[in-house]
Amino acid sequence: MKKLILKSLYKLYQLLEIKFNIRIFPIVVYDKIYLSYLRKFEIFRWRTEKAKRMGVKLGLNCRLYTIEFSSEPYLITIGNNVVIASGTYFITHDGGAWLFYNWNDHSNDMNNYNRIIVGNNCFIGMNCTILPGTEIGDNCVIGAGSVVRGKIASNSVIMGNPAKVIMKVSLYKKMLLSNKNTIRVNHFDESIKDKKVKAHFFLD
Repeated sequence: MKKLILKSLYKLYQLLEIKFNIRIFPIVVYDKIYLSYLRKFEIFRWRTEKAKRMGVKLGLNCRLYTIEFSSEPYLITIGNNVVIASGTYFITHDGGAWLFYNWNDHSNDMNNYNRIIVGNNCFIGMNCTILPGTEIGDNCVIGAGSVVRGKIASNSVIMGNPAKVIMKVSLYKKMLLSNKNTIRVNHFDESIKDKKVKAHFFLD
């Protein structure tokens, strides 16, 4: 019932606000309706909207499974066509400066901050940690569980703790193409994808 009401409110919002430019509620109410609708029905759009509103500079066609963008999300820039898997954290400051806080007067506390830049057409695997000052070039693959810091050249596959370049993307593509379990299918259509994967492993 709540979903139906939310959907109806969102459709009303689209009709009045977007099509006819008629506003019957304060903008903050429309905003809440819009974000609530996205969270219930279009989770990937909700995450991208949330990231942008937090201050992340986010490109087009990104697929986010996380919104862990630290306490300074405005220091993070992400290019176009980037996938960030769940459990990945972006860290924009050095928490170790805690040791040097003056607990009687916080007016002169210090911390080290830095930007994080992710290029275009990148994949960041599950449970990665992207540290302050990291610059990831275009066309990069970051392996699951990697701890990444520093400048990563374009067309690199990196993994580990600390993460290191293990191969070029061109070699990674050859490995995918030669692997018997690489399946060509539209991965955005879950039903077709699952059917093809199950058939490949004789699970039907």
